[in-house]
Amino acid sequence: GSRLLLTKPGGMTPAQALACGLPMLLLPPVPGQEEANRDTLLAAGVAFRAERDLARQVALLLAAPDELDRMA
Repeated sequence: GSRLLLTKPGGMTPAQALACGLPMLLLPPVPGQEEANRDTLLAAGVAFRAERDLARQVALLLAAPDELDRMA
């Protein structure tokens, strides 16, 4: 199964990820509601904010299964 979802902080996809217990790596939001969604998901500890070096960040996260399990 999947260990991490790379997505924008829209409405439906993050809701589905939450229902499945799938941690998220959030791409930059569209101004407005997606910013509020991003802030809520980050505050809840179920998502990370995507960084500039995305490939490196994904590799580091996938190499930390305990962290992803904690977020699930």
